[in-house]
Amino acid sequence: CPDGSYVGRTGPNCEFTACPGEVDISSWKTYTNTDIGYEFRYPATWSIDDQSAYTLVGHYIILNPPNPEPFTIHFSVTLDNRDLATIRRVHTNSGKQEAVITFAGKTAYTYSDNTSAKYPIYIPHNGKILVISAGSRPAEIDQILSTFKFIP
Repeated sequence: CPDGSYVGRTGPNCEFTACPGEVDISSWKTYTNTDIGYEFRYPATWSIDDQSAYTLVGHYIILNPPNPEPFTIHFSVTLDNRDLATIRRVHTNSGKQEAVITFAGKTAYTYSDNTSAKYPIYIPHNGKILVISAGSRPAEIDQILSTFKFIP
């Protein structure tokens, strides 16, 4: 394990148990979008709410934990019809600082007003701008985002 401890094998398939502090994602579900080309895993107790039919951008999913607070977005993936230059100009003109990051192997962008905010994340992918937004439950969201990958 990263912390120097050791774990044993368990269960009918003799799999390694999770390291201390790690989350076992073996029971998680997988959301896949082959049209845009991405997938991620999420806890089996969470649910996907596909709002794509109700938006002008053509793709909008919301991932909710069990019993979500009303009117709270916990995690969403959508498209932004603007180009990166326009997104950059809107954010920097409002005083936000741009940070260039790597997300799932791709160059991505976040904008912050000197807070530790790391969302939304703007990711150019296949000629589109994918936007990941997150609200509450940061530890769980980070675990979900660690499973995010782009697919052909």
